[in-house]
Amino acid sequence: MEGGVSMHNKPQIKLIFIVFASCLLIFSPLLILLIPLFFPVTFFYEKYTWVYYTPSINHLLIGIAIGLLFLACLTVLLIKKFKIMLPIASILIIGAIIVTLGSSVSYLKITPDGMKFRHPFEMKDKVYKWNELQKVDYYPILYGTGKATYEVTFKDGESFEFSENGNVLIIRSKLKMVLLQHDVPFRNMSTGL
Repeated sequence: MEGGVSMHNKPQIKLIFIVFASCLLIFSPLLILLIPLFFPVTFFYEKYTWVYYTPSINHLLIGIAIGLLFLACLTVLLIKKFKIMLPIASILIIGAIIVTLGSSVSYLKITPDGMKFRHPFEMKDKVYKWNELQKVDYYPILYGTGKATYEVTFKDGESFEFSENGNVLIIRSKLKMVLLQHDVPFRNMSTGL
């Protein structure tokens, strides 16, 4: 290439992409764990919230986004033709951004007033007061595997399922009390009561 230098002739640029791809691989477990926990508290903060819950699908989506970024780095490193490399890398980066944005809006918030949540890629909150809940089914841990699970069914037919993490465990008695105050059945599915 006369008058200009192609990207593959510059070892410094290649080195930057190698370092970035290596960092993605090394730090991906930490990123997959922490990034989804960061979004609900940072962007959907609300005073007096009892629990911010991050659905496990968010961790999976962040993992996919990191994988797409890694593939974009590999594309830049392995494909020598700029006209082929640029569109493929751009599509992968745009895909990573879209997947990250989709996962960043998904959350569950339990407050003294009720519940708010969004599924991945939804832009509008679903807000329910406690008296709009039809029932809450509690599935305890069976045989020491997994986590206990809550399945909340609302009067309009919508439902939301979430696992019992440490934060949910802390407010379980508050949750039972507020459900009792609003005559919402709380059923322990191990006993059928």
